[in-house]
Amino acid sequence: MQNQEMAQKIRKYKGQHVDEIEIETSHDDQTLLLFPSVDEVKFIDGVRCARKGFQRKREIVDVDDVSPIYYDNYIDSLDSIDKHVEFVYSEQGHKAFKILFNFGVIIEELEHDKNGQEIITYKYRLPREDTAQTHIPKNIQSNDDIEENKQYIRAEIIEMQNFNLENTMQRQVAIYYMMIKVFKLQMTVDGTSMQELIQKHWEGHRQILFKIMVSTTCVI
Repeated sequence: MQNQEMAQKIRKYKGQHVDEIEIETSHDDQTLLLFPSVDEVKFIDGVRCARKGFQRKREIVDVDDVSPIYYDNYIDSLDSIDKHVEFVYSEQGHKAFKILFNFGVIIEELEHDKNGQEIITYKYRLPREDTAQTHIPKNIQSNDDIEENKQYIRAEIIEMQNFNLENTMQRQVAIYYMMIKVFKLQMTVDGTSMQELIQKHWEGHRQILFKIMVSTTCVI
């Protein structure tokens, strides 16, 4: 069954497309670039800093066998997002589950020094489990649900691009990382809300989240 809020978001951006911007860079430094960076050299350094210390291959964290988290540290296109979603679906053995997602993004900040000169810096924000619920959760029971979820993800990215057009002081210029959180529905209690599920499994993932959150100190 289609989530009405999700369907509304998809309809809102129907006919619009994610603007995938390409730049000349090495394969390892590629991202899903949403806006041209003001300082390309600093931007690429920011991408390298963000990915440093994380495995290139997908990582699966499953501490309770109910709510695994799937990380992909190398997102460079809509196609790579689709493949990550499809990978998670296949990992569930095509059984029913609820899905949440979040992105790791490169943030470009514009400031001015005391002389009025522009200062451009690049930071990164890792995908976090505790903020994934800002996106609409989706029950996945079939391939059609997966396809709808892909459309919803695109709508969210388009919204990110539209918002950043209006905000010139701080912009999310690229997506480089994706986290997908799964709740296995066949192992949960009927009627349990998403917030209750998140709270139930929060303690088990606290150390993982701490490890992720302390890794965002690099500023270029």
